[in-house]
Amino acid sequence: MTRPADEPPNGEAAAEPSGFRVTWDINIATVITLLGFLGTGMYFVATARTGAEQAVRDSARLEGEIAKTQGLISSGLSDLRAQIATLPDQRARLEELERRETEHDRWRAIVDARLGDQRELLSQLKTVVEAIQRASDVTLTAPGARKR
Repeated sequence: MTRPADEPPNGEAAAEPSGFRVTWDINIATVITLLGFLGTGMYFVATARTGAEQAVRDSARLEGEIAKTQGLISSGLSDLRAQIATLPDQRARLEELERRETEHDRWRAIVDARLGDQRELLSQLKTVVEAIQRASDVTLTAPGARKR
C-alpha cells in the first residue's frame, strides 16, 4: 500500500515531504493472489507453447497430406493425358475392325444366300431321286419279255 508523503506513518509530524512512501503490508491473501497470478501466467505460457507446437505439427501433417493429394492428382492427370493421346490410334483400330465386321457381314449374307440356294437345289434333287426310286420299284415288262 502506498500513502501520500505528507501523512506521517504513526501520526508523527513529517519534517519534509519527499513524495510517496511504500509500506509493505504482506498477508496470506496477498501471497495467494500473487501465486495465482504467477500460476495463471505460467499456465498461459505453457498452453500457448503447446498450442503453437501442436499447430506446427498439424501444419506439417496437413502439408504432407496436401503434397500426397497433389501427387495423386498429378499422376492421375498424367495417366489421363496418356490415354487421351492414344485415342486416335484406338479410333483407327476401331474403324478397321468395323470395316472388317462390315465385310464379314456382307460375306456372311452372300454365304447364307448360297446356302439357301443349295438347300433349294438339294430339295429338288431329293424330289427327283424319290421319283426315280418310285419309278424303279415298278417292274417294267417289255412286250415279248419273259417273266421270271
